Amino acid sequence: MRRIIAAFDLTPVGRRVVERARLLAEQFGTHLGLLHVLEKCEDPFLSEDEDQFLTDHRHTAAAALVDWVAGRTSVPIDFDIVKGAPASQVARLARDADLLVFGTSSIDAAQLGPVTRRLTRMARPNVLAVRRQPRVAYRRVFAAVDLSEHSREAVELAALLAPGAEITVVYALSPHSDVLLGQSRLFEQDVAHRARDRLERAKGALDEFSAPWGDAIANLIVEGPPSQAIGEAARRRGADLVTVASRGAGATSMVLLGGTAEEIMAAAPSDVAVARVEGSFRRP
Repeated sequence: MRRIIAAFDLTPVGRRVVERARLLAEQFGTHLGLLHVLEKCEDPFLSEDEDQFLTDHRHTAAAALVDWVAGRTSVPIDFDIVKGAPASQVARLARDADLLVFGTSSIDAAQLGPVTRRLTRMARPNVLAVRRQPRVAYRRVFAAVDLSEHSREAVELAALLAPGAEITVVYALSPHSDVLLGQSRLFEQDVAHRARDRLERAKGALDEFSAPWGDAIANLIVEGPPSQAIGEAARRRGADLVTVASRGAGATSMVLLGGTAEEIMAAAPSDVAVARVEGSFRRP
């Protein structure tokens, strides 16, 4: 990894973002770019002097945060401050980064804000949405997979961001088939038997999927809708990072975030990293 860019605002979440980006830059011994976007204030009753005062204040506060993180590390840092729409400006300036780091929400870290949703869909590099206060390197990681080839990138990203961490590969077994079987004319014992059989086959498929990583990872099957089941498992087991893969749009400058990946980002109580993989999307 050669370049990490962290886009921050002036909230407590913004400080978490630059601190996590600093830890990762030190881990990889790489360059750290810090970026702050001055969004136009839409208050029609703000005077010109007041608007200038707020702009000057934001410049000063952003520079102070950069000085704070620079005083805590020896990795090379540069800082850009630009005007415009946050999501589009950050996506544009981070096109050549290896990892883009930003916060989940400027208002409530437990939620996923609209700027974060737009930026996650627009950004080209792998992204990391920071929710928790960073103190140390990631120690317990969930890699959410659907057993497809492209979801292997979630495991690879987990190993990259958290070397030495406890990594668990997680597959969510949908309850939809059980519901349909329960509504059929099968006896209750038959439905239960078929459910156990499906679970065993899912475990076998997951074992085969994760075999290339050997003993470096553990496997976990959770039952339920993927985002809810994985989010709850991450909460119960204390995961501090969840990784997931998202298929990209190969024919355009646009990158699409899969619906399930975005739902996991919203549901997980931890930081969430999204690995970009090539897709076959074409505009109609």
